[in-house]
Order: sequence, then C-alpha cells, then structure tokens
Amino acid sequence: MQPQPSRILIYGVTGSGKTTLAPRIAGRLGLPWHSVDDLTWEEGWIEVPPEIQRERIAEICAQPAWVLDSAYSS
Repeated sequence: MQPQPSRILIYGVTGSGKTTLAPRIAGRLGLPWHSVDDLTWEEGWIEVPPEIQRERIAEICAQPAWVLDSAYSS
C-alpha cells in the first residue's frame, strides 16, 4: 500500500481552479485545507502585512498535514 501524502501545495495562476481542487483533495484525503488568500487578506481585501502573512503560513507549514492553495511566489 502506498503512503498517503500529508502536505500538498496546489499552486497556479488566478482562475486556474486551485481553490476548487484543493478542498476536494483535502476532503478526499481527510486533510485540513487552507487558502493562502484567507491568510494574506482580511475582509474587504485589506492586505495583511507581509511579516504576519509569513507567520501565519509558517505556522500551518509546521503542522504534519495540510493542503494549501496559492498563487504567490514569495
């Protein structure tokens, strides 16, 4: 039996379908899903300062299992 992946990054340009695909994969594998948009933008599309963005994402990446969808290069 193949080991199940536990950390999956769905990366693509805006409109490519990553926010549709990521929760489907997470649901099928029983992993938590996080949209990077939710970590980098507050309500009303107010940008979170970059250092806080990095802290939020680093906290998730330190976990043993996750699915992230992102289009950000840094």
